[in-house]
Amino acid sequence: MVKRMASVGTVQRARRAPVTRSSVNRSKATQRDRRDISLNPQQYEFVFSPERFSFYVGGVGAGKTYSGALRAVIRSQEHPGSLGLICAPTYALLRDASLRTFFELLPESLIATYNKTDKHLVLRNGSEILFRSADAPDRLRAVNLAWFWLDEAPLSGYYAWQMLKARLRQSGYQTAGWATGTPKGRDGFARDFELDPKAHHALYRASTRANAHNLPPEYIEDLGYSGAFADQEIEGLFVAFDGLVYQLDVTPGGHIRQADGGADFSRVVGGIDWGYTNPTALLVFGLDGDKRAWQLDEFYQRRASQEEIVRPALVKLTKQYNVAVWYADAAPKR
Repeated sequence: MVKRMASVGTVQRARRAPVTRSSVNRSKATQRDRRDISLNPQQYEFVFSPERFSFYVGGVGAGKTYSGALRAVIRSQEHPGSLGLICAPTYALLRDASLRTFFELLPESLIATYNKTDKHLVLRNGSEILFRSADAPDRLRAVNLAWFWLDEAPLSGYYAWQMLKARLRQSGYQTAGWATGTPKGRDGFARDFELDPKAHHALYRASTRANAHNLPPEYIEDLGYSGAFADQEIEGLFVAFDGLVYQLDVTPGGHIRQADGGADFSRVVGGIDWGYTNPTALLVFGLDGDKRAWQLDEFYQRRASQEEIVRPALVKLTKQYNVAVWYADAAPKR
């Protein structure tokens, strides 16, 4: 176990020797603000990841939110004056998990002001942090961020991740975005971080077992999970569940490949899976001369208003890829 200590005004790293509480007398305020932080190896590598984009994926109870929150505390202190964003799928999840964990780790002495109504935090070093829901990612288009953390990212949807990446443009800072969460099938996160990994994207995975010392006895056994569901919910794997209409072969030469840069598509079509509580998904495919379909883009979002969000996304994708026709299911699923 690797230990870290968050002191008043800073977060100190000790890569070799564990850091423990000193026996030196301190004021009550100093003692209240002091933190002894323990990280398992996977958490440590993620929290101090050098990559611009990183994803800490894991099973339930694997310390994902804790790791994302700690990284936000460190980032806001190491980059004075920066603007960061902490985001979760809904305001309820933001309030009950992400925000709660963040404030448990943040020493009170670092806070200058916090507006609970606007969900806007200002630290004494000039750094600012916004707390927002990912239920309508397009509403975040105007912000210029130095960093962001998307908690429960697969629940927020791949589109939210894409939108937030484009917000990393605060001048004068080395920007970074990170995500935490349990996988939800083989989605855009699976593709970008593991199946067909993009440059400057790093995946860190932890099983629920890696955090077993912080969980109730027999926690994993009592869940009763098995098969592919256990692989996803306990081991943190991107899995395709039995019974799906179509399963992907992700081996070399299988279904997932990278299209040539000069690929010539005879036709571009789109597919629409309407939803609201269930996500709306828009997929764009290019058909080549050999009748192979190459996925070019996607939109995926829960609770997306058709008027404000889905229709503009359809228009944008249609114009961008010259989509000839869209194939949609019958009606939105509530």
